[in-house]
Amino acid sequence: MNEIIALQKYENEAQLAKELIRGFWLAHGDYVITDEEAAENLAAWTDKGHVFYFILKEEIPIGFVHLGSRGAEVDWIEDLFVLPEYQGNGYGSHAIALVEAEIKKYSESVYLEVAARNFGAMKLYHRLGYHCLNPACRDRFLCSRRAFSLSFYTSGFTVKSASGSAVFSVSVFSGFSTASSTFPFRFAIT
Repeated sequence: MNEIIALQKYENEAQLAKELIRGFWLAHGDYVITDEEAAENLAAWTDKGHVFYFILKEEIPIGFVHLGSRGAEVDWIEDLFVLPEYQGNGYGSHAIALVEAEIKKYSESVYLEVAARNFGAMKLYHRLGYHCLNPACRDRFLCSRRAFSLSFYTSGFTVKSASGSAVFSVSVFSGFSTASSTFPFRFAIT
């Protein structure tokens, strides 16, 4: 990939953002949304605790990344979208690397989740080094700096420090799909 990929923070490019949001929903389940629904998404995705970036290929918008906060820093990759005609060229991977670099400036962790039916995204995240679900840890991030072990149980896991003391425990939530609902897999770089 010789093209330059960059992130541009949303300022007031509402029409462009809404077009990409409509493309996102169309690509993620053939759901056609109205301009009003796209405007509602944009308002939510640019509200306090959220950051919306355009993904630019040589200054041409080809997608977006929406970051959110779930209680602390804005360190969740909530949505990533690359226009279908640009997919498969490494642009999503590059955008994730750029987002990780931004988040790393103020947070030790990056989280994301993916719908269980989105096998392409799961394949991408696995290829980028996300290893396990709920949360998933990526070797080249802070995992290598800290000595943690994961002990998995039927209903959850405990993260322990090198000394053996429990750092925190989490109930495991596996992603799955039913005919009427999709439940996400959660990934994290910690």
